Amino acid sequence: SKGDKIIEEGEESYSIFIIIDGKVHVYKRDISGAMKFMDELGSGNFFGEISFLTGKPRTATVVAAEDCTLYEISKEDMEKLEESYPQIKSVLLDFYKIRILDSLLAFSPLFSELDADDRKYVLTKFKPDIYQPNQVIIQEGTEGDFLFVIKSGKVLVKTKDIKGREIKLAELGPGDFFGEVALITNTPRTATVVAITKVGVLKMSKSDFLEIVQLYPSVLEKGIEYVKRRAEETITILLDARKGKYLE
Repeated sequence: SKGDKIIEEGEESYSIFIIIDGKVHVYKRDISGAMKFMDELGSGNFFGEISFLTGKPRTATVVAAEDCTLYEISKEDMEKLEESYPQIKSVLLDFYKIRILDSLLAFSPLFSELDADDRKYVLTKFKPDIYQPNQVIIQEGTEGDFLFVIKSGKVLVKTKDIKGREIKLAELGPGDFFGEVALITNTPRTATVVAITKVGVLKMSKSDFLEIVQLYPSVLEKGIEYVKRRAEETITILLDARKGKYLE
């Protein structure tokens, strides 16, 4: 029935649901604990595949947006189906990857104000890439040609003072982005970014980024906010560095 909670974020259940008719709404909690609307799913769609594939607790809450009919397939029954139809797992994995990436964008400060359909379009502009530990991802002083969103792993952001000493600016992780300063200001890279661990990223070219900010002004507004914030943070860190707080 409308308003019924079908699955709840954090609970341990692993079945998959297929929507026969009606609609459901998908929500995830942000870092403050508030529920964020993610998507609306209708007839023919399914959900619950992430917990089924990973064996981890539910990553989202799904609520009936109206009276709807669902078909629930238990983990055991789905595994039996996979034995007869191996392609099922491939389909589930494809949807799993898309939904994980959509969640990444939904909670990235740069794209958090976009709705589900807009995020799906933005995702088409990203290409995945992987960097190994200690590999330089962007080099200070070079031309800015990509925006990066971190899927997994950690990176170190650093710069040099006027005496050539390296100074740590930040460590970034999943959901964080970098590379926006050069694209928005059309200036060379203002910092070097190095992989601390193995890092998975999504990369968007400069031309695609310029298209996206024209289509979605909120992305540009958020980007400008972060350019200003990072400039202020860099100034503060550089001033501290004069007191001997250099990169260790």
